Amino acid sequence: MSRMYSKLILAGVVALSLAACANTQDSDAKQLTVGLVQKEIKPGVSSVKVAQTLGSPNIVKKSPDTNGEVWIYDKISQTQSASSLGINILGAGSDVAALVGGSSSQSESSSRSLTVIIKLNEQDNVSEVSYFRSAY
Repeated sequence: MSRMYSKLILAGVVALSLAACANTQDSDAKQLTVGLVQKEIKPGVSSVKVAQTLGSPNIVKKSPDTNGEVWIYDKISQTQSASSLGINILGAGSDVAALVGGSSSQSESSSRSLTVIIKLNEQDNVSEVSYFRSAY
């Protein structure tokens, strides 16, 4: 009978350990990253190539200093993870004659933002690229 309790306890600990490793994260179909911008978006690239690479911009404005446009991409991602572990065993009889209890929980969250500003000239080609990123 004690082997059954040992297997049950082991299965419970493994299940709780796996659940503690669970992590939820936002994901976009198009991954806007600094690396992608640095690699693909350079002065002279057409606006069509920018749209194919990064998707539609969040904001489109007329440039104050040229007759072109300014495209602004803004991405905010949040990551949350939580873990908990609790074991409570109450037994009676000759096999288990003790009360064991314990509990622990932990939660973390973080946010990151990336803003990419692309200035297009009158011919709809990239004239300037800048980006800002932050993590908190």
